[in-house]
Amino acid sequence: MEIPKPQNWQDFERLVESYLRMKWPNCMIALFGSGGQTQHGVDVYLRDKNASFVGVQCKKVERLTYAQIQKEIDKAKDFTPTLTNYIIATSMKKDARLQEKVNILNSQHFEKGLFSIDILFWEDIIALIVSDEKVFAQHYPQLSPDKGRANNCTTVHAANIKDSVIGNNITINTSKNQNIKKTPIQDTIGSNTYMKNYVKHLIDRYHEFKKATENMDRSPMNYALLYNAIKREIGFKWDETPNERFEDLCEFLQRKIDNTILGKKQKSQGIKNYSTYDEFQVKTRGAVRKQT
Repeated sequence: MEIPKPQNWQDFERLVESYLRMKWPNCMIALFGSGGQTQHGVDVYLRDKNASFVGVQCKKVERLTYAQIQKEIDKAKDFTPTLTNYIIATSMKKDARLQEKVNILNSQHFEKGLFSIDILFWEDIIALIVSDEKVFAQHYPQLSPDKGRANNCTTVHAANIKDSVIGNNITINTSKNQNIKKTPIQDTIGSNTYMKNYVKHLIDRYHEFKKATENMDRSPMNYALLYNAIKREIGFKWDETPNERFEDLCEFLQRKIDNTILGKKQKSQGIKNYSTYDEFQVKTRGAVRKQT
């Protein structure tokens, strides 16, 4: 299962702090400074038994450039006492080119007797977090299984309920055979009504076009083919795709539609094969207003 990234920089910073405590359990770890204060590129610092200091910069971003990293490193040179190691922890996915540049810079620092540099990507951080059930439950209670709970009990996790007061964990006694409806994962397409309906529009459109010209023998449609293709291309089930990959999923489905026989024919004639996301939102909202 893909673990959703924190929604804000504060939660990401706390996640990184947990990672550091797991990775270096014998070090003193603390947040450095507060908003408005000069932090010299350091959000969290570690001090080991030899009194050596490690500085950590937390970057909750989808994209991180080498220039941004250099800027933070230059700030860290003014941290006192002098750092022995500097770590950039980012929510960005692994980037081989960026890693290579950091490795080269690390070698240059070694030659000059400066602190070493490392970069932690999202995959590095979350891989360690999920290895400890207690730590994982602290940050993702909605995804953490409750072991030892009776079979006829269900735990509901709630948060950010506007204008309401509600407990974080509510235990409901139910019949053993009762089915509990699965709720969408937070920050995924399945949890966003407009995104979900638009993707369903594209999926239905693809099957409609496919069936119209490429299934003339009337054999049963194999709907699983498209869903499997989505998982291969995007890496998730369509409704469990993170919101940040919404455009990638839409572009993939639009290409699939355009590459059908009917799609190619209509495109050559200047006929639109599907609505854009903005057009779909306008149509959907207009239909709702007419009904009311």
